[in-house]
Amino acid sequence: MHQPDYSRGARVVEETMGGHQPEVWISDRYSAQQKHGAAHQTCLAHLARDTAFALEHGSDDLPLRFKLWFGKAFDLAADIADFASATIASKKRVLENQLAAILGAATECDLARQLQAKIGRARDQLLTFCDHPGEVDATNNGSERKLRPCVIQRKVTNGYRAMWAAQAEADVRTTVDTARLKAQTPSRPSSKSSPDTAKIHALKMRVGNYTPATPRTAKGRLQLAESKIKDDERRARRAASSRSARSLKRPASPPFPPMPSMARC
Repeated sequence: MHQPDYSRGARVVEETMGGHQPEVWISDRYSAQQKHGAAHQTCLAHLARDTAFALEHGSDDLPLRFKLWFGKAFDLAADIADFASATIASKKRVLENQLAAILGAATECDLARQLQAKIGRARDQLLTFCDHPGEVDATNNGSERKLRPCVIQRKVTNGYRAMWAAQAEADVRTTVDTARLKAQTPSRPSSKSSPDTAKIHALKMRVGNYTPATPRTAKGRLQLAESKIKDDERRARRAASSRSARSLKRPASPPFPPMPSMARC
């Protein structure tokens, strides 16, 4: 679900969820994303990037041990659907014991110590995916990929000037992404489920100074939504490639010509 707001605080999550508490909440270590679900899965990809930074700029082998540990956790997450419950429990215990040993290791490097403290605070949230095999991811990369078109458009257009425009696009993207998660296409919903009529009003939007004609049927409105998102992504890619091409082809500025000497009168 996409929800525009002026803030990234916990208030936005609480208002969006409307009192509903999911069984598992997946996010990074941002404080506003904590304590919204019955259980929490910290994104391992974010911590793995912090580990790579500490490994590159630190002076201790502790980040390397964390890197190897995250590799084992990613391998387990990739094949967890093929394992029996006893095998998953055994592998989880092994990872927990190895993590405890790494967190208890002494280090003189400040970066390694900060990384150790950060991972230690999320210790109980790192292997939640083992309790829900095949249902919970070890990362929130799926959500990040869904947000990427919006982020690109914001960088290209410098954002919306009115909240109603941002809300309209959020409604359209929510409808389309939800349909894709259910193995449907926005233009051809399955016979068992009807289109989300609460989001149809988002298609009655203005694009710049031009107001498109709204199709009469739900199928036509959903087709319009899908085509608009594709057009936005295409324009964003074209603008980004055009900027990069201009920066590469821009010739170097010629040196200033020497000043002519002044003759005395």
